[in-house]
Amino acid sequence: MKRIVTLFLCLCLVFGYSVQTVHAEEDTQTEIKFKKLKKPPMKYTLTKGTKTKKVSPLTLTLKSKKANKITDDEEWFSKNDLELPVFVIPGEFNNYSSNLPYYIDWYCGDLYITNAFEDASYIYCVYGGNYAEGYKLYIYSKKNGEIVYKLDFSNYRYSSKYVKEDYDYVQQEIKWAKIVGNVLYVSNSHDTYAKSSYNMNAYITAIDLSTYKILWRSSPLVANCTNFEIIGNVIICGYGFTDEKDYLYQLNRTNGKVISKIALKTAPEYIIKKGSKLYVRTYNTDYVFKIGK
Repeated sequence: MKRIVTLFLCLCLVFGYSVQTVHAEEDTQTEIKFKKLKKPPMKYTLTKGTKTKKVSPLTLTLKSKKANKITDDEEWFSKNDLELPVFVIPGEFNNYSSNLPYYIDWYCGDLYITNAFEDASYIYCVYGGNYAEGYKLYIYSKKNGEIVYKLDFSNYRYSSKYVKEDYDYVQQEIKWAKIVGNVLYVSNSHDTYAKSSYNMNAYITAIDLSTYKILWRSSPLVANCTNFEIIGNVIICGYGFTDEKDYLYQLNRTNGKVISKIALKTAPEYIIKKGSKLYVRTYNTDYVFKIGK
């Protein structure tokens, strides 16, 4: 019995500090409640009183355009020394391994984590009932590991009208998000044909985190790419799908209006800025643009 107690105490010394640290953070953190966001508009909207400014599009000069092998994503990232700031999500395809920080919740009630990515200040975690959806968002501070926002995007899941036979395919998940100042920019889209939701799909929405009100919502069909980039007052995003037009868009970050578009051969999958270059990978073509003012 004495040996068992001794072993237990030794284990506590080895593991106890980290466990106590986790509990201390949980105990001292003010409970953050979910904020359920209201149903968004289905067309371009600019809320009265939103501060806007005239923004000129960036000059994107095409430097190269090459066919890819469609499935060689990893080679593209490696060859160009690129990185998308995403985490490995625990799931059956990777034996439930993950590189998420220890303080990240894998579950949100009966939902589980379906996507996670970061920037310099925050970690954004998306939760859904399966890996094809995601409508609740935890935002963690990287400074102290605490949750600073819990947002419920349930009202963003379906457009106001859709083809009922396509119900299982038209749920618009959270694809990407980023906080700049006190504004959250978030993209929501589904992956089937736009006609299934009567073209009411693939938006970027700017949300004031002080009031949780929409500042603006973009026109539809501008953002179903994995991510978007924010460069100054410009948001670079992309949309495309089989038998639909494929474009790289620039939005005015202050009002959400499209200020430029470039036709692409196929649907954009990744948009990554590195130095003065913008790398855009589409379904079957890789682009490199030189970024100018």
